[in-house]
Amino acid sequence: MAKTIKKIACPQCESYKITMIKEDYYLCNNCQTNFFLDSNDITINHNHKLDGNSINHNADIGKKIIKVLLGLIALFIVYQVTQVFLFQAPKPTYNNVVVAEPKQIEPKVETTREIQPYFTQNLLIAVDDEHSVETVVALYKNNNEYMLYTILFDPITGKELKRTAMDVNFATKGAGMHSDYDVQLVPSLKHGALLIVNKYFLYVFDKVNQIFVSVDADYFIDHPEFTSGIASIDYQNFYKALEIVNNLGQSYILFSDIQKVYLKDKAHEVFNLKLPNPTTVTRYKFSQASYEFSDEIIQLIEYQQKHDKYYPAGYFKFQWTKDHGGSGVFTDRSPYRKVLLLPYPQKQARITSYRDFTPKRQYTAYSEVIAQDEESIMLALKLTIADNETYTLQKLSRKDGSIIWSHKKDWLSLRQAHQVNNQVFFQANHKLNVIVDMDGNILSEVDPSSIALTVDI
Repeated sequence: MAKTIKKIACPQCESYKITMIKEDYYLCNNCQTNFFLDSNDITINHNHKLDGNSINHNADIGKKIIKVLLGLIALFIVYQVTQVFLFQAPKPTYNNVVVAEPKQIEPKVETTREIQPYFTQNLLIAVDDEHSVETVVALYKNNNEYMLYTILFDPITGKELKRTAMDVNFATKGAGMHSDYDVQLVPSLKHGALLIVNKYFLYVFDKVNQIFVSVDADYFIDHPEFTSGIASIDYQNFYKALEIVNNLGQSYILFSDIQKVYLKDKAHEVFNLKLPNPTTVTRYKFSQASYEFSDEIIQLIEYQQKHDKYYPAGYFKFQWTKDHGGSGVFTDRSPYRKVLLLPYPQKQARITSYRDFTPKRQYTAYSEVIAQDEESIMLALKLTIADNETYTLQKLSRKDGSIIWSHKKDWLSLRQAHQVNNQVFFQANHKLNVIVDMDGNILSEVDPSSIALTVDI
């Protein structure tokens, strides 16, 4: 019986990738099985073997092996991840000492800061006939808000004694004032000092408690000129007095030490008052450079003056000029008399006589009398007009004008000099408050610009 074979498959892996080796003998290219066909009973006999160079590529077995390997790898990965996240490694130890982790330091948050004065005014105030106190009025500005303090210092040690905050509403201003602030600290014979803020608030110095106290309406009660109320308060340096405008717009000059009031254009009449207890005092003042007589040098003038403690004296200056015998319009041909002091200011200042105290000496325009006592006078001088010339303090004998001592200082500028008892206050180099005694020794130095105030941020 003839055999009909349509398609031969490997009896081992059922692959159809068959190669005939010889008649009726075949090789499976998939699993390398040799097999043959029996011609009589059409039985397929096969021989499946592996040798040292062949690899078993049985599909089912291979798939199982790959699955097992992948499973083992996945199990290993899961184990490692579990160890990292579920179990922390112990902290390393060295010599049985546990190494501590770095401590987290919280950053310090600043809640305050220091600010410097926006503006200062300074004055040496007499407390009594022997003692004084250095006073600094300091204005601070913080977040567009103004704060005013009065700060007292010991004039000998420079140590701060007292600091007082002034209760001032800077939104309130005197009539006609347009600036953000206005502060004036001025001397007063009776009170020691007056403080005017914003041309509206007036304070007087309480010598007992050493504090500035606000004045009320009773301060002006004896003056009917102010019954309509006060619109503004200012200080007139020419008169050394208060200028007060009432609510009707009338301007007056108040001489508070003697409680006299004059309309502003009549204020000069105060110099015509008869002094109740006049005495004659001797004082000293430098002349000013002359514009009409340029050949005249600066002179140190000694003058005598009628004086009463609380009564003001008129302003005057020693300066060589032409006296035409009155007021009017004059030409180069108009007759004149050469004088060092004009008659009208001499009368208002109550000066009775004067003379050149040191006729053999020459001075520059940077010369000032800053103090005197019964036996001597103290001068502040620049000996030349060189830009780098500093001031010299010099003491002269009132008996003959001879130099008692002379001390060169390192101050390029000197201003606001005034004497209180036996101490002299001035501001050097535009910022340093200096107090010296009558022997020129520096008692204290205070820099008001460095007086810090601590404020909240």
